[in-house]
Amino acid sequence: MATQQQSNCVVEESSLLKQHQQSLRRAFENLSVSNNNPQLKRQQSDHRLSAGASFSSSTNNNAQQSTKRKYLTVCPPPLTLKPSMSSPTATSPKTPAACSPRGYFSNSPIASPRTPRLVSPQERPYSPYCSSAMNVSTSSLASTLSSASSAQQSTSEGYSTSSLEDDDLSLPSTPPAATTTSPCWPSKLDEHVMEREPKPVERRDAYGFKQPTQWVKLAEQLEFEQSYHPILEHQHAKWKVFLEEHQGQWPPVSSKLKRYVRKGIPHDLRGKAWMHYSGAKAKMETNAGLYQSLVRTAEAMGEHNEYAEIINRDLHRTFPDNDQFACAVTAEDGSVSMVPETNAKLRALRRILLAFSMYAPHIGYCQSLNYLAGFFLLFVPDEESAFWMLITTVHDYFPENMYDVTMEGAHIDQTVLMMMVYEQLPGVWNKIGSGKCFWECVESDGLPSITLVTSHWFLTQFINILPVETVLRVWDALYIEGSKVLFRVALTIIKMNERRIWALDDPIEIFPILQNMPRRLVDCHAFMEAVFAKDSVGADLTTAEIERRRVLFRERRKQQRAAAAAAAAASSNSPSSQPSMSSPVSTSTTSSFSSFKNLYFGRR
Repeated sequence: MATQQQSNCVVEESSLLKQHQQSLRRAFENLSVSNNNPQLKRQQSDHRLSAGASFSSSTNNNAQQSTKRKYLTVCPPPLTLKPSMSSPTATSPKTPAACSPRGYFSNSPIASPRTPRLVSPQERPYSPYCSSAMNVSTSSLASTLSSASSAQQSTSEGYSTSSLEDDDLSLPSTPPAATTTSPCWPSKLDEHVMEREPKPVERRDAYGFKQPTQWVKLAEQLEFEQSYHPILEHQHAKWKVFLEEHQGQWPPVSSKLKRYVRKGIPHDLRGKAWMHYSGAKAKMETNAGLYQSLVRTAEAMGEHNEYAEIINRDLHRTFPDNDQFACAVTAEDGSVSMVPETNAKLRALRRILLAFSMYAPHIGYCQSLNYLAGFFLLFVPDEESAFWMLITTVHDYFPENMYDVTMEGAHIDQTVLMMMVYEQLPGVWNKIGSGKCFWECVESDGLPSITLVTSHWFLTQFINILPVETVLRVWDALYIEGSKVLFRVALTIIKMNERRIWALDDPIEIFPILQNMPRRLVDCHAFMEAVFAKDSVGADLTTAEIERRRVLFRERRKQQRAAAAAAAAASSNSPSSQPSMSSPVSTSTTSSFSSFKNLYFGRR
């Protein structure tokens, strides 16, 4: 009798197990999630283990205890068979106490076909790679992909109440109905949120200039600023002691002063130091009241001043990226116009340039003078000081006729610079010289086309060429040591690009290199150390040597003009005669060229 009852129990339990296995097979056949999903693999494994545990508990108590010990770490406690149970659904999640350690299934016994409970959005951990509203889909993968576009549209419509002007970008506390969009499928909601991310605020330096990021990354700028700040503090302390050693007076020019200046003048002393060592302060004190008189005269002339219109036209073009020179005015209709009269700095700049045109009528006004004067306005004590700094720079630091209509001084300085490139950077000269010797270029009055770039360096003293802080460091040395600093800076920039220039096939490609590379020299401290290194190019260059070469090429240009005048006179006297290679003019030119070379090489 007992044997018959035991046999009936085994048959009943075997039937129950088969029924349960069939229900499991039907449930898992409908799953659309890929087998590569580790979450699904864990779910399937736990479900099978739970089924095996229930079967063992009903057939053999010893096997039940063994199964419990074997699967204790991966499945719920042993399940007990009951006549019936309710299948959990996604809409009625169990409490944590009623859930298994992994939270997928209830701890209730398995007595009827069931489907795994869907994880609700509230229970799903946050992930930055998928939306919290996404849950495991039980539809087929094909239907999921086919309905992706409609699901995206419904998601977008569900969040369309937030406008672009709102500040709160947080998602609603109650997400829309569950969508079948794949977690890795980009939704319109993500695009909408990305479009509303605030744009980075533009950074400006301590002087009001916008810091561009197309040449130097913002991270590199911040890194340099952090490393440069201790250097500034150290220099400020050393300058304080240095001035105290001279009873608060400016020390005389010496090797120690040059060493201090090359490492940078503190900002609160910079403008006053320029005024003192350049001689501008002495000129201002000697000519007290002259600037105000020139301004009154220029204002009285009004538009009769031939340079007034050009000056007014260039005002709003001076440092448009600096907030101290901003003059944009927005009208009621939304249009923007430039009105320099609304900016005090631009009004002061106009007065300085008009006064300069009255002080130096042979120059009048030349573009690039506005940048020099505007830069002075930012760093010297007052408007009158800026005027005298401009006068001193043009007349004492550059050759004659640098800014007049002929720009002969600019041509002379470029000839001197190209001569230094020819002597000290022969590999660069071979690329820019078009196969000619330097003296052949001088004779034909055909300097390399690279001077179109380098001449702008000198006319603006590297404003808008180098970063602002680097320009200030160059000017610190310029007004103490003289114009040789400009040549050393230019040679250093060319030397730093020497290997790039060597690798070029077309000499015209040198232009973008020399135009863009200086803008990346944000580390002014390292750059100035390279300029004044003992083994740097132009290390033995002196102001006297530069003046000698300037005189040399100025005399050469006078000879060329005299020869051209003689040729014109001879042509006018005998218009029918045709000049030949053996004409007196050609002989004169050749002899002057020979004497010119002898004049230069004879000094050595």
